[in-house]
Amino acid sequence: MKLKNPKILLLAAAASLTLAQTSNANTVSVAGWEAVDLGQSGETGQFTVSVVADGNDWLYTWTKTGDLDGLGNANDTLSFQLRSSAFEGSSFSEGDVTLGTAFDYSEGGTYTTPEYQHFGPVDDIDANQSFQLSIENINYTSGDAGDETAVFSGFSSINVFANPDGLQTFYFGTVGAQVLTPASSAVTFTTVDVLTVTSTAAAKRFRDVGFSFEVAVIPEPGTYALLAGCFGLSAVVMRRRRS
Repeated sequence: MKLKNPKILLLAAAASLTLAQTSNANTVSVAGWEAVDLGQSGETGQFTVSVVADGNDWLYTWTKTGDLDGLGNANDTLSFQLRSSAFEGSSFSEGDVTLGTAFDYSEGGTYTTPEYQHFGPVDDIDANQSFQLSIENINYTSGDAGDETAVFSGFSSINVFANPDGLQTFYFGTVGAQVLTPASSAVTFTTVDVLTVTSTAAAKRFRDVGFSFEVAVIPEPGTYALLAGCFGLSAVVMRRRRS
């Protein structure tokens, strides 16, 4: 039987192989996390969480072992660090936020460890104050001896409380900040890699942050080579047909 279009068959084969390499992508999520949620708890999805002062910031170390890739082996391990920073004297102009002076979490007031559940200086953010959450030092080990990686998918949710004066406006981000006026405690914002929140009013409390990681197989170099070869061969076929 004569193949009418070998290019399509080659590309389909390469695509199928690539999909097979990445089809086991699995999401590891954290929902409703508060600044004092340490140890192991349901809110952190059975992560072990500890914290130390790092300069002006709190630096939280997270570790979880289990079936994180969804392949059935319970020996996968994900670890990362979450940095919590705060600022005073922030400002907003022409769509951008300029963060103010760093607030010293470790020595502000009488604090030596995180005592409060909210983010920001002294348990909240007042007018022209900000807090910032970021992820660093991601490490993943597969219990299946596979070539896998964990990628941070971003911060996706948070709640605001103590809003007695009605609706208030907040800035989410720095350059091209999202200007939000949430109508309820759940704040809807575009998923971001670094969560920076600045307040325009007094005594606004944020907690219950949510974020996630994507665990997936890294396609082997041979897969990419095969795909590139197929595209190259298809180009030859097309040139021959045109000649």
